[in-house]
Amino acid sequence: MQTIAHISRVVDANRRELLEELARLVRIPSQYGREERCQETVGGRMKALNLETDIFVADERKLRAHPDFTPLRTKAVGCNMRPNVCGRWKGEGRGGRSLALAAHIDHLQVGDRSLWSVDPFAAAIRGHNMIGRGVANDKGGVAIMLSAVNILKKMDVRLKGDLFAISSLGGRDYSEGDSCGLFACAQRGYRADAAIYLHPHEGQAGLSKIVLSSVGATTFALKVKGERPPLFFEDWKGVNAITKAIQLLNDFGKVCAQENLKLNLGLINGGGRWQQGGIGRGGPILTPESCLIECRISFDHRHRLGDVRRWVTETVHRLSSDNPWLRKNPPEIEFKHFQCDSSAVDAHHPIVSVVSGAISSITGRKPGFEDSESPSDIRFLTRYASTPTIKYGPLGGGGDQPDEWIDTRQYLDAIKATCLSIVNWCGLRE
Repeated sequence: MQTIAHISRVVDANRRELLEELARLVRIPSQYGREERCQETVGGRMKALNLETDIFVADERKLRAHPDFTPLRTKAVGCNMRPNVCGRWKGEGRGGRSLALAAHIDHLQVGDRSLWSVDPFAAAIRGHNMIGRGVANDKGGVAIMLSAVNILKKMDVRLKGDLFAISSLGGRDYSEGDSCGLFACAQRGYRADAAIYLHPHEGQAGLSKIVLSSVGATTFALKVKGERPPLFFEDWKGVNAITKAIQLLNDFGKVCAQENLKLNLGLINGGGRWQQGGIGRGGPILTPESCLIECRISFDHRHRLGDVRRWVTETVHRLSSDNPWLRKNPPEIEFKHFQCDSSAVDAHHPIVSVVSGAISSITGRKPGFEDSESPSDIRFLTRYASTPTIKYGPLGGGGDQPDEWIDTRQYLDAIKATCLSIVNWCGLRE
């Protein structure tokens, strides 16, 4: 109880400094692909806190060799001049457990500035909220991480286990899709006995919920063949590729539902018009010879990416075999764009107990557990660094809207809870 009271007193006494820690980051734009200047500031802060600091740009060639590499947008943006920043507070004793704290530094575009009530990079305070682009998604997480280290340093704490602080690239496609961030950190060798991903809650739960799992997703294209009739107006003599594709998708969607897989049809392209004789765009429609469909399947932690991809291939082939035309002309399948595995941490894992107890001690309420409804960066350290990772954060929202905000009261409580989690997990040297 003395540790809890001490942490609370020091955080409350340094309230302005801790809010400025966050405001300093918000004032530096770090839109996806332009994170370098803000990461240099984070690196400077880690060095000032006497952390062993590693600022590195991911080796994209090495990442591409990994079977779970996600190529989404990296061809356009790449990893060049987009550093990750990792700090280490080396533990001083035996018997302590290592812990990694992580958050992402990049943010979405500002959009139409006329829709903002304040300058998106002014870090203005309105009531109990700080407003600014990136404040909740996810500079709040980075600031909580830096502030927790700062507070424990002010308290002259000596940890037994190692503490890692990771400010990574997040990637703003379909939620945390960029392989140049935490995935690259895992490939560089960063791992711990457990990890906490600090991210303001993008719902209404705030510190009342701890996220234990992340869904996976696979994106793929189906190309279905048809056949045009001898004459364009004799439609009944041809095979309509769009019709065949729709029949296949209807059957495929039913099977997905039975397997608890969420299918999203994102794009369908096929057909055209007869353009001879100068008729052009006004000509009669033609029976489509092919139809291209792009789909995404989302799946929970009970499924693995490789298994789902194999299931998709086998199921499409099986359903096609029931149709005489598709049996002779099987659809082509290509897995492309975004691919990510699911992950989960057991609710009985010790890190869950430690974090739950810390939040409860600070807020007076025991948090519940929930599963992320979209892919999250927590999967990277869990899957690829053998580091069970959970997520929590203060109230916040509007990461893709004007007037993005974070609740400053919960921001300070999150710093307290993180300090207590570090102490209880890593242990203190007497």
